[in-house]
Amino acid sequence: MKLIISHDQQIVELQQTNKLEVSQMQKSATEKQIELTQRVLVLENERDLLKFERDLLKEENQRLIEDKKLQNTSLGYQKLLDEVESLRTVLELKSSEMQDLRKQNEKLQREGDDLPAILQKLEAAQSRVEDLNVQLQRKSEIEIQLSQEKDQMAREINLEKQKKKRLSCYNSGCTCFNTL
Repeated sequence: MKLIISHDQQIVELQQTNKLEVSQMQKSATEKQIELTQRVLVLENERDLLKFERDLLKEENQRLIEDKKLQNTSLGYQKLLDEVESLRTVLELKSSEMQDLRKQNEKLQREGDDLPAILQKLEAAQSRVEDLNVQLQRKSEIEIQLSQEKDQMAREINLEKQKKKRLSCYNSGCTCFNTL
């Protein structure tokens, strides 16, 4: 009987532990998905801002190039060349930043794509635990049945022994009945 109670307690503890772990994993997965979604939105906004700044820089660069053509003075020409070079440097830096943001965006997208597979594994693990719980329940029921059958067989064996002893006593001459 202790074995059955202990076994049932273990099943309940395993179920509680499993529920807690599943709940924690689901919460973690949901938080990770929200975080990734937010990071993707931030990166997309930054990308759009950088594109806008790049377009402005291109327009400014084009304007400066056109202004340079109009001015023939060497001082103005040198100023424009310096400004164009500065704008080129800024444009290269912004392009580099944009490239880095694209890489980060791709990485976050891959992480987001992995999330459904993790959730699917979690569901498979839950199904496996439920299946094992059903098997444990069946095992407990079989153990109880076998214990009851064993007790019944022990009673039947004792009855048979008593019958055999009486028969033996009867055959040897009724002196045994007084001792029973």
